[in-house]
Amino acid sequence: MLLREIAGNEDFKNSIAGMILRGRIPSAMMFSSTEGGGALAFAIATATLLLCQNKTANDACGICDNCKKAAHGVHPDIKFFFPSEAQPDSETEYNNENLAIFRAAISQNPYMSATDWKNYLLRELEAKNKQLLIYKSQITQIHREARLKPMLAPWNVIIIWLPELFHHAAIPKLLKILEEPPDDTLFILATEDQVNILPTILSRVQIFRVPPVNEVNLLEFLFNTLPEDKRDFKKLGEIVNICDGNVSMALRLIGEEETTVFFPLFQNWMRASYSFNVPEIFQVIQQLEKYPREQQKNFFLFSLHVFREACNRKKGHTHISKTQPHEAVWLKKFEPALDDSMLYSVRQRLEKALYYLERNAATRLVLLNLSLDIGKEFKEAARRLKTPV
Repeated sequence: MLLREIAGNEDFKNSIAGMILRGRIPSAMMFSSTEGGGALAFAIATATLLLCQNKTANDACGICDNCKKAAHGVHPDIKFFFPSEAQPDSETEYNNENLAIFRAAISQNPYMSATDWKNYLLRELEAKNKQLLIYKSQITQIHREARLKPMLAPWNVIIIWLPELFHHAAIPKLLKILEEPPDDTLFILATEDQVNILPTILSRVQIFRVPPVNEVNLLEFLFNTLPEDKRDFKKLGEIVNICDGNVSMALRLIGEEETTVFFPLFQNWMRASYSFNVPEIFQVIQQLEKYPREQQKNFFLFSLHVFREACNRKKGHTHISKTQPHEAVWLKKFEPALDDSMLYSVRQRLEKALYYLERNAATRLVLLNLSLDIGKEFKEAARRLKTPV
């Protein structure tokens, strides 16, 4: 992974490259982004630039031995630490099998989120769907790795992905090594949830906040990712609108065929919820249950996108609208049934439903409960707006 291969954020990439080329390298740094926003990609690209033998004006060369080894995830001076499941007979010893799987996962998607990683483990290892954490034994291994001298490069780079998922017993040992790292060891942390990281960790790292990828840059990135015969601008535009800067989600959606059918399903769902028509609600549920789990999550994300756009239009912010023309026509008819209180409440309910779905709650129960709640919200909004339901 090179800086030039990361989606968008040219100014941010240039600032990171400039810092390294000037030799102003912090011993511990943290890239902070939203989910799927590129924190891990920037950590890997920065490590590659640090070890590159022939740096260019604003990036690694990509062709020296160190760059090639880094690109294949096998450079001996770049070590990865990441959340994993607890083993039944120990507290997760550093696991070479997990490391090989992690390297394979980031080679496919360096923007992956914690949820993507958990699903990948479930597929590859038939994991037991336990909570993923970074355990104390992994910190012990970090201490061992940090004391080793670099083999091929001037730096020993340790990448810690998702430090917000440290087990509480691991944190004291981590703080010591972050505060006093060996002279030739650098730490790069990558987080998607900075608010849940302890202040004692944040105070020991230099934080670089990755700006969200804007729609134009994300569209260009996706367009260049696809072969020419699969470049559908209409579909890519809808994906960009749904993802809201989440590159990992966008990469997942470009391989799926069902992206564009979500809108008619959403329309049917809203009509059924508005009228409390339980048989029609069950028809929507049955249709959604036919999709794989990831597609079901994408439907909830699409629903969040539609309500977000309704909120923008309701407040008169049509200049930042990301709706497709056919969506805008329907939203114009949908808006009179909504008010600010309902929009806020429904978005909260959708986020909560998505949270449950990601933790393997039954789709039927989640959607039925959510549909009835939305129906009640419609009635409350009608009462406040003094319009008949």
